[in-house]
Amino acid sequence: MAQMQAWLTAELPNEGCGLLAGNGRQVRHVLALPNAERSPQRFRAEAKAQVAAMLELDRNGWELLGVFHSHPASPAQPSETDQLQAYYPAAVSIIFGQPANGGGWEAQAFRLQAGSSRPVQLQLTNDSVASA
Repeated sequence: MAQMQAWLTAELPNEGCGLLAGNGRQVRHVLALPNAERSPQRFRAEAKAQVAAMLELDRNGWELLGVFHSHPASPAQPSETDQLQAYYPAAVSIIFGQPANGGGWEAQAFRLQAGSSRPVQLQLTNDSVASA
């Protein structure tokens, strides 16, 4: 979680994004990706970086377990765009939002499919994240 939050903070004021890799249900690797949109309201991973990340997953025998991105000026809830552009429905989507009180990042996890979302509970350990 700390790696994701550090990347998303570094990307401010724009949305940040990345992939989560591992095996089974254990996330072991955070792959931060540049936001090609460079926008505080939208994200799209830079194509070359995303291809390189997917090749790294393949090379290491990892699975794509999750996708993460931030909403710098809104809650950690999926937007209509997030739901419509759910390109990896088997992966958990973690959305980080900034609460109105300015208390730092808060995160919520979802299964996103075209036009819908379902909350997912995450189990955090000292060295990994697992979907419950």
